Amino acid sequence: MDALTEKEFSVVKTVASNSEITLKEIADKLHISEHTLRNHLASIYEKLGLRSRLELYIFCSKFLKEIKNN
Repeated sequence: MDALTEKEFSVVKTVASNSEITLKEIADKLHISEHTLRNHLASIYEKLGLRSRLELYIFCSKFLKEIKNN
């Protein structure tokens, strides 16, 4: 997770703690467009070696306490 920028980490934290809502709703929470969110996610997936939102949830479940506490 050290490879992520502060904004990307914020995106990961928000996505991980809002698994039940759409990307549009997550983008609204972050005050960014859905397109910008998708760009951030593409970068995050590449940096973390992931392929999808589901893989991001699985990855985050391992670090959930750390993510929620930051």
